Amino acid sequence: MKLYDTLTRTNINIEDEEINIYVCGPTVYDHIHMGNLRPIVTFDVLRRLLEHSNKKVNFVHNITDIDDKIVAQATKLCLAENDVAKQYTIAYLDILNELDIKMPKIVKVTEQMDGIIDYVKRIYETGYAYKIENDVYLNTSKINNYGILSKRKLDEQIAGHRIKSDENKLSPNDFVLWKKTTTGIVWKSEFGDGRPGWHTECSYIIDKEFQQKGFIIHGGGIDLLFPHHENENAQNIALYNRNLANCWVHVGHLLIENEKMSKSLNNFIYVKHLIESFNYRSIRWVFYNSSYTLPLNFDGNVIKSAQKDIEKIVNCINRFRTYLIANNQNIPSTSLTCDSFKESLLDNLSFANATKTIWEHVKTINEAIAHKKIEENIWAYQKLMWCLEIYGIVPEMLHNDHINEQIRNWAELLANKDYENADIIRNKLMNKKVL
Repeated sequence: MKLYDTLTRTNINIEDEEINIYVCGPTVYDHIHMGNLRPIVTFDVLRRLLEHSNKKVNFVHNITDIDDKIVAQATKLCLAENDVAKQYTIAYLDILNELDIKMPKIVKVTEQMDGIIDYVKRIYETGYAYKIENDVYLNTSKINNYGILSKRKLDEQIAGHRIKSDENKLSPNDFVLWKKTTTGIVWKSEFGDGRPGWHTECSYIIDKEFQQKGFIIHGGGIDLLFPHHENENAQNIALYNRNLANCWVHVGHLLIENEKMSKSLNNFIYVKHLIESFNYRSIRWVFYNSSYTLPLNFDGNVIKSAQKDIEKIVNCINRFRTYLIANNQNIPSTSLTCDSFKESLLDNLSFANATKTIWEHVKTINEAIAHKKIEENIWAYQKLMWCLEIYGIVPEMLHNDHINEQIRNWAELLANKDYENADIIRNKLMNKKVL
């Protein structure tokens, strides 16, 4: 398996038998949009691929369920912060289920507070952090090669980054590990009442879950590269003098009219609204036609095109299943590994090449139906099903005993040249979308 590593700017080979994956999750103050969805779908495919390659995968995904944005939303809605976080956490997990995402281990920040407080204390005791009043900051000037992940020089960061200025800090690059606050829910610590910094939450969870062992892949959207992932990494260097992950994998922006989809620009599309109008397979398919590292333009035409693609694939599969039954064949219950599809994905998740293989199988199956060579091409059906398993878009099985009996009757009428009655059954099968 080769993946592009943001830190080294090269593809690195992954040969370990056990792989740890951490993907930053949402701050649950609102519903997620399509841009938020792209990373979790991408890493779901990676997980499926690795598991089908007999690798053990430990996939951890956090939920940031305490944050200033949650406090603000709770105030706006006249609700308790916990209720806001719970509402949007449930909504997010429901979407993962509806999109057939294999559920990662979900870790909520609020359930990790004792460990996070101890983590901040450990960093403070290394001398890499300092305290001003009841705020604790990481001293980035003590971190060798700070900026190595995002490839930013310190002066560039000071001039251009979006970190909030705080006159108390020794440097604008320093970031909070523990912040004093009287707003919203607070936790008691030896540093004073407050809450952890965002960057600290994720770095602690990775430290706790993986314990600096095994091959660690850290993933997320490219917008998290700086400052979030850079600052996560800095904390690990402070504690262990090593990078937080063995491979940093970043997913490109989703764009609307060539601008990044984001709530700050108010140009986003909620996933929950798309689910109301489009099959989940169509939503996932949107991400499977270009490199995951590149920006991807999204609009109504893109999702409609994805829906048409899925309809073609599903129709091909259902028709082939019908002709199997008509030819007294059983629908295979097992799939066959598709080597060309697998090789494409093993090469840095080359979605475009992998998807091309799917269309080749669809073409083979349609030609098999047209030329009445069903039995000879069962392998193509089985390989196509394997590809769709990895992509998480396997069509539902429409063929039940009743439909199968109708198919056999239809085939018998055709064999007896009773075309009038055969057409009656044929129309029924078409209405049931199996022909």
